[in-house]
This record gives sequence, C-alpha cells and structure tokens, in this order.
Amino acid sequence: MGLALAPRNFLELVPHRLEADVHRDGERFVIRSSRFRSRPGKLLGQLLGRSEYLSLKLDARTGYCYELMDGKRDMQEICRLASERFGDQVEPVVPRMIELVKILERNKLIKFV
Repeated sequence: MGLALAPRNFLELVPHRLEADVHRDGERFVIRSSRFRSRPGKLLGQLLGRSEYLSLKLDARTGYCYELMDGKRDMQEICRLASERFGDQVEPVVPRMIELVKILERNKLIKFV
C-alpha cells in the first residue's frame, strides 16, 4: 500500500518493520537491508554497478521511532511517544513522521498491517 494512496488516516496506520540488520553507531541507528529481493534484480544491480545492500542512517529520534514500528502501535501512539520523549526537538511531530514513513516505505523497510 503506497502511503500517498492510503485511504485511511495517517494516524490510524500501524507500521511494521521488515527484515533488516539494525545496529547502533553511537547515537545513530544504521539500517542495512538487501536492496534486491530477486535473483534477476541482483544480477541487474550488479550489471549497473549498484550495491546489493541499502544502508540508511537514522539519528537518535528517528531511530527511536523506527524501533516503535513493531506492528502493534499505530502512528498516533508513535507520534505521542516521540513527542513525550523528545519534546520540541520533534515538533511538529506529525509532518516529520509522515516524511520518515515515506522514506522507510519507499525503501521497503516497513509495511502497514
């Protein structure tokens, strides 16, 4: 489901992290995921000189939000928890969260349940 085409309210969406290697690098989170899921995709990527893996670096605030995307919490709860923990650093929280979700969904790091 593309976020731009989602018929439901953004705050009602329940994001779930997809399989990826996540580790911390100090305050930052680094997400590493396979860029190509199929054998033909991997071969095409090699021909084009593209890395097999996607590496995405998140700061402490966006990494915290990414960890909360466990398929149990809706976006309203995630926004509330981020706002409680980081205060003005994440305000306005909803537009920032929309951008984060777009990036994660575009890179196939989350899906909605």
